[in-house]
Amino acid sequence: KEFPELPIVAEDLGDITPDVHALRDGFELPGMKVLQFAFSEPTNDFLPHNFGPNFVVYTGTHDNDTTAGWYQDEERKAERKFFCHYLGLSVETPVEEAVEQMVRLALRSVAKTAIVPYQDI
Repeated sequence: KEFPELPIVAEDLGDITPDVHALRDGFELPGMKVLQFAFSEPTNDFLPHNFGPNFVVYTGTHDNDTTAGWYQDEERKAERKFFCHYLGLSVETPVEEAVEQMVRLALRSVAKTAIVPYQDI
C-alpha cells in the first residue's frame, strides 16, 4: 500500500509450485516469460499467444546464451525449426534476421514490458 507503483518482477522460472503462482497473482506481480524457452511445443507457456499482459517478456536473460548463440546451437535444431515455423520464416533464415525477429516478437507481445539484453540488439 505504501508503494503502489513499486516495480517488482516475480522471477517465476524453473520448478515453481502453484503456491508461488498464487502469491504472484495475489499481489498482481508480473512474472517472467523468456522467449528462448518457448519453442518446444505449441502449448508452451512461454509462447506469446499463451500468456497475458501481466508479464515481462525477455528474448533471453543473463543466464542464457545470446539469441544468436541460441539460434545457431546445433543441439536446438528442433527448437529452431519450430521458431521459424511459428514466425513464418525459412529454416535457412540468417542468424541476424532471426535475432531481429525474436526481438520483434518480444516487442509485439501483449506483455506490458519487454526487455532485450544488450547483446541481442
